[in-house]
Amino acid sequence: MYTALFYYGYSNRTPLAWDIAISKDVSKSRFKLDYPYVQPYYMEEYLLSFGVTDATYGDTVLKIFDKDRLICESIFFESKIDRETYNRAIQSYIADPNKNISNLLDYSNKRRILKKVKDRIGIWL
Repeated sequence: MYTALFYYGYSNRTPLAWDIAISKDVSKSRFKLDYPYVQPYYMEEYLLSFGVTDATYGDTVLKIFDKDRLICESIFFESKIDRETYNRAIQSYIADPNKNISNLLDYSNKRRILKKVKDRIGIWL
């Protein structure tokens, strides 16, 4: 999450690790690396199939959640993100002219956090 928040400009803190979303069925020992430090977020396989787009980092193209899915995941994992970064991400998303609220609501419905998203974002829209 911190990696994607930084990539989209929703955070001004350089991430200390590469945050990745992976299937919960993948071996956890694959991500015990000394360098680079990787922070895995384990999810059901079907959750990795929507809200994904391409991002260019240097000369590499990576799969990354789009802005709407990123905010959905940030709200889902709210307790794992420091409060300052979380608040800045939400405010940056609200100010973003390229946000897609219908996508956000669709993703939050799939993640079963629609009420939580409406409570966090709805008051600003």
